[in-house]
Amino acid sequence: MTDTENPPKDFAALKALIVERGPTMPRRLTQVATFALEHPDEIAFGTVASIATQAGVQPSTLVRFSQAMGYQGFSDLQDIFRDRLRERIPNYQERIEQLRQHALEATKPNVILHGFGETGERSIAALRAKLDPALLDRAVEHLARAETIYLIGLRRSFPISSYMAYAFGKLNIRSILIDAVGGLGPEQLNFASKKDAVFAVSFTPYASETVALAQSAHAKGVPLISITDSPFSPLAPISDPWLEVSEANFEGFRSMAATLTLAMTLTVAVAERRGKVVNDGPRIGGSQMDEFDVLSIDEILEAFVYPPEFPEAAVEQATLRRDEFLPIFMEKLEEWDGQARVSGTGLLLPSQHCDLPACGVARDLRIRCRASLYRNAPSPAICSATA
Repeated sequence: MTDTENPPKDFAALKALIVERGPTMPRRLTQVATFALEHPDEIAFGTVASIATQAGVQPSTLVRFSQAMGYQGFSDLQDIFRDRLRERIPNYQERIEQLRQHALEATKPNVILHGFGETGERSIAALRAKLDPALLDRAVEHLARAETIYLIGLRRSFPISSYMAYAFGKLNIRSILIDAVGGLGPEQLNFASKKDAVFAVSFTPYASETVALAQSAHAKGVPLISITDSPFSPLAPISDPWLEVSEANFEGFRSMAATLTLAMTLTVAVAERRGKVVNDGPRIGGSQMDEFDVLSIDEILEAFVYPPEFPEAAVEQATLRRDEFLPIFMEKLEEWDGQARVSGTGLLLPSQHCDLPACGVARDLRIRCRASLYRNAPSPAICSATA
């Protein structure tokens, strides 16, 4: 039992205590703990009766939970949740009251529009206020290092994973959307390895197939990053990191604004971390060099390999031409002093060096870079200079 003379005095301390003690508390108290972390707004402004109904417990259980956290009664615990909103989201209580006043008119389209708009704003404001920047950066780093990003988000979360698949495709970042059509989710995830990453999204009541696929990937040692809504989510203990999103709701319909905002943030941040172009794509003929990964001379030379599909009959001729090309290329590499860059379309050279005579030879050889070096699609990448 927590010392009643020293209960948590702010939401961060209370949340840490709930997460620490949650697994060891009785089932009903754990149920309240889960509800409190997933629905802090309801705890802040609900009545004992309404909160107990939503959490599926008796009102007396809320009192017992509060005392287990060190407070005299439920109102003391509720004050902590209210203080959190006063500090982080100004005028939040007034907005809540306005929504409640409009509840009887909720069939009017304009009221519904404003209701969902307010809900989305609150969700995004809460995300910005409480998301740990260090966790966000770690998630971006893990995803940026992955050769392939496997995206899992089913049922309500499917729009999030499908958007990320679309955006990654536009950014030339290799990803696979696990849609589980025909029950083939395990097969779609079968080739994921430790060089890849799995990104999962799931919220209460947690899609069972999403959880099963995430657990399978974790068991294989595949890095797992997730977006979920509670430390008690089945995704939380197996993810590194997991990013918490608590969406507000309007008339029982949960927003997706914060989740999509975070998904867009991750997608663009991963592209920037990898050095992909995130605006209008590569600029040909201009002075601007795209920010691709800079490789050392040793890494570039190591990257020259023949594609598996290279015609066997052409190997002898190709070897001769490759032998002609490499001495010139090595000499140029010394001149470029590390300015050559690798992209999804090939080895890019600074525009001032586009007179390299061996570029045509490289094209004929269909020389490509290993996926592990430029972390992109496995299609052949041609050595070329910017025009």
